[in-house]
Amino acid sequence: MSKKIGDLVLSEGIYKSFSDNYLALQDWNNYEVYNKLYIETKFAREQSELASLNKSIDVLNQENNKKIEEQKSRLRIICTQIIVISSILFIWFLLKFIKHKKCNKLLLEKLNQINKITT
Repeated sequence: MSKKIGDLVLSEGIYKSFSDNYLALQDWNNYEVYNKLYIETKFAREQSELASLNKSIDVLNQENNKKIEEQKSRLRIICTQIIVISSILFIWFLLKFIKHKKCNKLLLEKLNQINKITT
């Protein structure tokens, strides 16, 4: 008398009750019908739950992938900044080294000239 409303849990319970009642009455034909409906409804409910879990997992994976991409982007920016700063420092130290080397060379030449004059 009732219409099918699509509630798998409710339908599963109803079919299970009917199959148990027909089993108790030893009405094998109706038992087989309702037991089959119970098993099909149980399977459909389990599949629906699995689909729901899969959707939840997919959403979580998408969120995690988005976070990973954001972290990768930040890491790239930080690495770029570190490389730029390191390059600037390396060039600065290299220029300082070259300047001091030239200065030392000039001082060495002057020292040699002084040594020549004094000897």
